[in-house]
Amino acid sequence: MLKPILKNDGVNESERQLSKLLNDTFLSLWSYIGPYSNEGTAKNKQGKEICDAIVVFGNKVLIFSDKEIKFNEEKSIEVAWKRWYKKSITNSVRQLHAAEAWIRNYPNRVFLDNFCQEPFPLDLNDKRLEIHLIAITKNTFNPAKKYFDNIEIGSTGSLAYSYALKEKDVLERPFFLCDIDPKKTFVHIFDEFSIHLVLNELSTISDFINYLKVKEKLVRNKGLNCVYGEEDLLGYYLNDKEFLLGRTQFNYPDSNCEDNLNILEGYWNLFQESENFEVHNNLKDMSSYWSELTARLSDCIVSAEVGEGQNIPIAKHEILLRSMASETMVDRAYLGHSFQEKFEKVPSDRRSARVLQSPSKMDKFYVFLFLPFDINENLEEHTKRRAEIARAYGLVLKYKQSIASSITVIVTQPKGSYYRSEAIYLFECHKKLTFIQNRIAEKLIKNYSILREFTDYKVLSNDHESKLKIKWGRNHICYCGSGKKYKKCCLNLNNINSRYT
Repeated sequence: MLKPILKNDGVNESERQLSKLLNDTFLSLWSYIGPYSNEGTAKNKQGKEICDAIVVFGNKVLIFSDKEIKFNEEKSIEVAWKRWYKKSITNSVRQLHAAEAWIRNYPNRVFLDNFCQEPFPLDLNDKRLEIHLIAITKNTFNPAKKYFDNIEIGSTGSLAYSYALKEKDVLERPFFLCDIDPKKTFVHIFDEFSIHLVLNELSTISDFINYLKVKEKLVRNKGLNCVYGEEDLLGYYLNDKEFLLGRTQFNYPDSNCEDNLNILEGYWNLFQESENFEVHNNLKDMSSYWSELTARLSDCIVSAEVGEGQNIPIAKHEILLRSMASETMVDRAYLGHSFQEKFEKVPSDRRSARVLQSPSKMDKFYVFLFLPFDINENLEEHTKRRAEIARAYGLVLKYKQSIASSITVIVTQPKGSYYRSEAIYLFECHKKLTFIQNRIAEKLIKNYSILREFTDYKVLSNDHESKLKIKWGRNHICYCGSGKKYKKCCLNLNNINSRYT
């Protein structure tokens, strides 16, 4: 039985802001404020906070440290910078590396509450965890702008990076940061301006993690020397039309060309004035439908309000939604636009479907299925019928596309329906279909017009069969023609490991 996740949304304003920021970007199912270890519970009756926030998305883990440290402008800039740095940066880096070590060594000793009564709801036992460390700092925007404006007017006030320097050097150079410990996991440091900017522009977990990986590679493998603000590095990252439109590999510069490895202040402004910026914004707008759908489903799982999936454990819900939420912004734009385009065309009294292959994962497919209510059925009957029909579509698609290993069927009603009820089913089908399953698929195509290739909106085509009624009750005669009851024939063969919410 699915139960609500008792999340901590923060005890102060800073934590609440961080919670909202992470929930908006990485969704509520994967974002958690202040997880605890059970270290010390025997003595103190309470656990120890591991980090300020954590995001767990499959084997991808983001660990956050969020420090609200005042920058004392009453002191000299040199003194104020060193004191702020040690409290904000040094302490954050120490906390992040300790949190990483705990999660790797004790994945089953992570809890949501300080009394360690609520176990962390997602699995951290994967030995191949990919961990990214992120420090969020605050209160340097105004003093940094003043400091840099004294050198040259026009600073954005964001922290700068000089990766050729050691930590002892940046302590003597106000508002500059470096790669603090190249022998340990890279720590990404964002000020309050840059973290909001990056998460706004890279608003999916796949896009954000890819940016972190590119940044780390630029620093540690490609000799990136100096960046005068995170926004300029972001502009450099995005300023490639082919990459914007879905090319998976970032076009790294020639490591022998020093000019390409110094990103000067103003690069973000140049990007905003380019055609690529317009392309980027259009993709963001087009991806919003997919993002809103996954956010809504995430909230339903966290609150345990999932309708017919109530008896399914959270792990299966999470796998289904993660499959959808892993799509990049470009992929979401394509999928969301295709869904809405189909939605506008399907007659209100016709069943119709559109099949799409994920742009970046060739073995991953989606079926957008528009299924009207039968005139004589109630919601319970419709819910049962759509599950059977979704399985039929999953089976036929596997039959037609043997490379498919993951098939997500999204079922809703056509435009203009008097009632709307959505359901999503995931079929994991890594194995080849059996001989009997192939014959069933052929009968489904022929007898029930499942995924026939011809579609004609001008006539009552096979793809829009208004009187379609697939009601394969357990005791009904099986549709395969064997003469046996469905429960003793194709009931189990027809189910390709479905997971749904």
